[in-house]
Amino acid sequence: MTRRQLSRYRWFGLDFSGDQRQWGPGRSKSIVWIAEAEGEPSRLVLRDVRRVQELPGVECRAFDRLVAFLNAEDYDAAGIDAPFSVPARFVPDPGHAALLSRVSSMHRPANHRFPDRLSFFHGVTGHDSPLDPPHPLRRTEELWQGRGSERLNVRSTLWTRERGGAAMTSACLMLLSRLHVGIWPWASSETRPLVVEAFPAAQLKQWALPFERYSNEKDPAGEQRQHIVHRCSRNRKVKGIYRFFVCPSKSKRQTQERRRCQDKGIDCSHQGQGRATSVNRWRSDPFNYPAAARTEFPVLGNV
Repeated sequence: MTRRQLSRYRWFGLDFSGDQRQWGPGRSKSIVWIAEAEGEPSRLVLRDVRRVQELPGVECRAFDRLVAFLNAEDYDAAGIDAPFSVPARFVPDPGHAALLSRVSSMHRPANHRFPDRLSFFHGVTGHDSPLDPPHPLRRTEELWQGRGSERLNVRSTLWTRERGGAAMTSACLMLLSRLHVGIWPWASSETRPLVVEAFPAAQLKQWALPFERYSNEKDPAGEQRQHIVHRCSRNRKVKGIYRFFVCPSKSKRQTQERRRCQDKGIDCSHQGQGRATSVNRWRSDPFNYPAAARTEFPVLGNV
């Protein structure tokens, strides 16, 4: 009997990075995390949170371990906080598969697992100089940016300067090119396993929670996380996210909070999982745009 017949699900949520250093084997403070949650559709329970360097495997590089892990594990969906595509005008014919093939064949140093931001930019656009406009957005990012009265910060997948999205996009597309699982929406939402693009800030905004300045270790980020924890803990279907949001550092304290969460069966992984659970809601999204979605990739948030 399958997990679906048992109405039990298994999800992963992945916090990503386009910085080669974050994937190094000796990176004890890597910011690339993977969370695992299990449960019924109405309630998730955290099973594990770890850095990618802690994934099982014989591969030296954490990037290679992640590829092997996502290809080998039995799960329903994995939400990845990174872009799955680029603006439609830069996607080569016949579509997304050709884009992944192009990225996978780009030149990179032997010890790099994905092209650097400049090589990626040139390989995708054919240009060496800035574009016009200099940071083009996908249709999905334009929609999220203009959704609601409060402006949501988005990054161009082809912006190569500081805090741009080119490096992150390069890393994610290389990962996708090496996976043998379904990639939504190019694969059906019924495909298992399935990977989907996540956008934590958009998810928090959809839940009317603080969606800016919540991710670092300085105030007001700590206060923002406390508020998010308080609001989510009042929801019986989302039993809590204390450890992941409030204690992102100090390993001893992390371990204590992680065990406390697991002992009480509470969930601290919804940040990356919300998008995975909302795949089947895409048809009811008022921002439904099939043509652009099939080329660029829609970023999901619960609606």
